[in-house]
Amino acid sequence: MLEDQLIKWPVAGSTERGSLLPLSSLLGKAVRPEEQDIPTVLGVLGNTRIPIRLPIGKQDFDSVVPEVKKMKKEVHPDSWLNLELVCDFRGRFIHCRIRKGSDTTRGSSLKDKLKQHSEMMPPGSCLVARVGYPVCTQILTPFTITHGPRENLYNRTLGVHFCAFDQAIADLKTRFQRLRYLDMGNFERAKAVVLTACILHNVFLDMGQEVRGEIEEEVSVQEAEGETDIEGMERRTAVADLLYQALDFSNV
Repeated sequence: MLEDQLIKWPVAGSTERGSLLPLSSLLGKAVRPEEQDIPTVLGVLGNTRIPIRLPIGKQDFDSVVPEVKKMKKEVHPDSWLNLELVCDFRGRFIHCRIRKGSDTTRGSSLKDKLKQHSEMMPPGSCLVARVGYPVCTQILTPFTITHGPRENLYNRTLGVHFCAFDQAIADLKTRFQRLRYLDMGNFERAKAVVLTACILHNVFLDMGQEVRGEIEEEVSVQEAEGETDIEGMERRTAVADLLYQALDFSNV
């Protein structure tokens, strides 16, 4: 019942410039006035998975072991809830989409929604996401192939924002230990538990109650480039150029 009130996109016209994090701010470098086209970051788009017990009928009762480590080693497509989240620079969730099974259309529905409702994105803003998400004017992702310092600088800059997302996920799972493994085979109940945890996470942040979770090391997998469009690729290249110019200026 509280989802739309507590996990919601900033209302158009209510997002002040100061509530957005400049993409270049994490460089610790000055930006000259003519380079103010460097976008601000409305949020970081990413995903995490919550292991759950398989529904009755899909379990191997001779080898059922509930430990999370075994779940991670023997991943069954129906033994996970996939969470697609967007968090702001405070670690607060402004978007939450929960699906069961494999997630083969990562970020596609959100990309389409942002294109259809341009008012959702404040002027000059963007979301950042890891490789594998769509590349468009609203969502910037790293370069999969780098040819020089411009692309490397751009990728490193985005990487710091990704750390903020990872910290938000670590905080969520530290605050709600049950999300380490949900011992329930009913997807709707499991979804309700996860959504409730995300809502309460925002409530506690609004109350000033913060936790500091330990970011888990994940096995790195080489992701392929997500869905792309020409405008998105052109904006990514332009932003990489602006960041590099700003870095050169700050070193003068």
